[in-house]
Amino acid sequence: AWNYTDSFKGIHDSIYDAAAVEPIQAGGKRRSGRVALVLSKATDHNERLTRVPKAQDQLARRCKNAPEQIEQVMCRVDAQMMYLALKHAQQGVELITEDDIVDGILKNVSAVYFLGEWIDHRVPAKLESWVKDGGILYAGAGVGHLNEFGENEKGLLKVLGLKDASAVRKDLYCIRPLQELPVAAPIDTLKMGDQAMPAVGMRQVLAPDTAKVLGQWADGTAAVTVNELGKGKAFAVGTLAGCGYMKSGLALVPVARGGNRCPVGPTQFDPAATKLVRLAVDAAPVDAEVTCSNPYVEGNVIDNTAGTLVTLVNWSLSPATGVGVSVKMPAAPKSVRAVAAQKPVEFKYADGRATFTADVADGEFFVLAK
Repeated sequence: AWNYTDSFKGIHDSIYDAAAVEPIQAGGKRRSGRVALVLSKATDHNERLTRVPKAQDQLARRCKNAPEQIEQVMCRVDAQMMYLALKHAQQGVELITEDDIVDGILKNVSAVYFLGEWIDHRVPAKLESWVKDGGILYAGAGVGHLNEFGENEKGLLKVLGLKDASAVRKDLYCIRPLQELPVAAPIDTLKMGDQAMPAVGMRQVLAPDTAKVLGQWADGTAAVTVNELGKGKAFAVGTLAGCGYMKSGLALVPVARGGNRCPVGPTQFDPAATKLVRLAVDAAPVDAEVTCSNPYVEGNVIDNTAGTLVTLVNWSLSPATGVGVSVKMPAAPKSVRAVAAQKPVEFKYADGRATFTADVADGEFFVLAK
């Protein structure tokens, strides 16, 4: 809108700052993460085809103008929420497909998150071999209990150490994070040790075979399990853990209908929900390429012959000050410079990492010169 002049200033500043670091961006190589999130083609295809009567959805049935048949999107939304949860855990996350797994991408990955009811039948055998070699698998939002054809998929259940996972109840098929999630009623309570959390959207009972139970539903049936397989582990989570995590940080506020300010920037999340989404990355500690002391500041790294570019993005609603930044570097940089602030930054180098302190309003570039 023409009257939002600060938007035009923001665009101008972004272009101005990006031009200053273009010599590193152009021809540079982005550093890859060691955690992968599977964007399942099998789940995407089948969810798009899945239509249920709106009466089965706890919120759609109260909406007079909702179509009589609604599309299931819960697994795809859970993958999106899990991505944000992993970024809050300061993880570099690679988005991969089942075809990538078949093509051998797992050799570069320490932990894999798969969220969906359907999985390509070619994939479980690849995951089994990878887990035996030390990989950490996290399966949720249906734990791939069906293949792409809608048939029972025993391969992934074997990797997860389960006899069965077909007992699935769902009551929130259509999820928009800022609309349905804050007001959705829990489908059950999930308990892990002395911690309990509300689960939303999906309740899946897991029947362990070789797996160990880590969490139960209110009636004592298995909700979370772990299977030790060779050198690795495979976690199964019978709910929408990503959605549960995000819901725990969302406040009940009116849905935004325009304006030039984002009213939602969740930064306070339930410890139990946080523990649930981080099971795999906590079991496979990754020496991240860049970490920030503020979990809601995201770091990305690009290397070039001219130097290294660290881009920080602040996802909270207020400026982040005094953020400790640690970047893996093969040698000490000659200098560190904040591009938007146009000033040099003091830094230290030890044990293969350059460290410095940053102030980040919305975003900032840091050039680590060679």
